[in-house]
Amino acid sequence: MRRYSKRLDLLEQLNEALRRLGEKPRTDLEDTLTVSPPDPAQGNWCMKDRFTDEEIQALVERFQAGTPKGVLAKEYGISLSSVKRLLRKHGAKRTNQD
Repeated sequence: MRRYSKRLDLLEQLNEALRRLGEKPRTDLEDTLTVSPPDPAQGNWCMKDRFTDEEIQALVERFQAGTPKGVLAKEYGISLSSVKRLLRKHGAKRTNQD
């Protein structure tokens, strides 16, 4: 192996990984690998679960009134892409401000 790696620190890490791979596979992880529904205390991931229809409508109206998408994302605690998706879904367009 030494001929493939000229850095001793990487060679040591590789040797450690190879040593671990040679160990007997662990079977005590089966209980930790199950998929369970998200904990409500950690937050909801679905927009319909996170926001009421009125809150979504308020977000759309604020966007139409001129509030930048980035500001809305920060205020509502969601990503910019989520704001854009909501606006697209609701057909939101900016009104001309003369």
